[in-house]
Amino acid sequence: MTTLKAVSTKESLPIGEISTSPSTSVGNVIFGEFTAQRPIPLPNTVSLESLLQESEADPIKAKYLSEARKELSGTLYGKEPKTLGMLRLAAGFSQVQLAKLVGTSQPHLARIEQGKNDPGTDMIARIAKALDLKEVDLFQAIRNQFTTIEVPK
Repeated sequence: MTTLKAVSTKESLPIGEISTSPSTSVGNVIFGEFTAQRPIPLPNTVSLESLLQESEADPIKAKYLSEARKELSGTLYGKEPKTLGMLRLAAGFSQVQLAKLVGTSQPHLARIEQGKNDPGTDMIARIAKALDLKEVDLFQAIRNQFTTIEVPK
């Protein structure tokens, strides 16, 4: 914990009263920095990430996961404008798989899908190639994200 002295030249008056003379007040400001600890894993459980990695390693399960992603894209995005996330799912890829194919990280790809990162022309070209799309179509899908995803200002 850190304690600092705060000095204010404004006096504290009840609402509506007018100050007649400038004064100073001194007070202590106390603040602390806290970090959240990672949750302790529960016994006899596995993380979703490790479960998916294990399933993707099995060719039969990987095929089912890919088919499920394709079906999910139609169910979730059937009437929406095409976005990168929709095109990725329609191709049957997870974010991790597509990120590996294009030489980036899953968090970076997620930020592109969320409209938080501008991928740049080189990344658009690599993603389009991985998804077997024309670059202009992928560019339009990325532009569509800004109309379908509410991006914080």
